[in-house]
Amino acid sequence: MFFLDANILLEVMLSQKQADECVNFLQKLEKGPPICYLSDFLLYSMLLTILRYESPKTAQKFLSIISSYERLLIYRPTLLDLETTLTKMPQLNLDFDDALVITIMQQTSTDTIVSFDHHFDSIPQITRMEPKDAHGLL
Repeated sequence: MFFLDANILLEVMLSQKQADECVNFLQKLEKGPPICYLSDFLLYSMLLTILRYESPKTAQKFLSIISSYERLLIYRPTLLDLETTLTKMPQLNLDFDDALVITIMQQTSTDTIVSFDHHFDSIPQITRMEPKDAHGLL
């Protein structure tokens, strides 16, 4: 199992420079048993970002795409997870959303994240991979 960071999905939805690399990776999430997690908090954050730059129709398309990924599990943090996250923020020198990712990864016994975010490189308990390097996870 691994954690899928929001920036991988946003790269595609906002047609950014590494979108093709992300599309190639994400296509493998469409069918098969679940193998990765995404936080509902990040899902909401992505929707807000998409709505900032695009139409509600694009946001609906995004949700349709997310629901087609059979290999993706949406994790809903508990209140205890949120409390743990607030404790981790200063310990790991991370903002709330990145510290929440670490909390969820620990809760789900996940040690790899697919992300472009280099903040995760400083966390010794996890491995960060970019989509082009993570095909072995699928």
